[in-house]
Amino acid sequence: TLMSEHKVFIVRSDDGPFLALSAVCTHLGCMTGFRASSKEIACPCHGSKFSPADGSVLGGPAPSALPSLELTLSERGDLWINHHQIIEPGKVLKV
Repeated sequence: TLMSEHKVFIVRSDDGPFLALSAVCTHLGCMTGFRASSKEIACPCHGSKFSPADGSVLGGPAPSALPSLELTLSERGDLWINHHQIIEPGKVLKV
C-alpha cells in the first residue's frame, strides 16, 4: 500500500510481517508507484524498478535499493513509521 502523503510503502508479506519502504527513487528522488501488472515498484521518471518484498533494485539506473524504514506498533495497534531511521534490509515487524 502506498501512503503518498508520507512517501512510503507499507508491505505485508503472505506470512504476516510488515515492512516499510521509502517510496522515493534512489536514482534522482522521483516518487515511485506500484505496478500491479508486473508486481513491482516502478519509477515513472527514468524506469528504475524495485522489488516490493525488500526494495531491491530489479532494473534501471537506481544505484541502490529503496531504504527500509523503522516500523513499530503502538499500544493501540497503530503502525508508526520513523522516516528518520533507516534499518537493515529484510528487517520486518511481526505482529
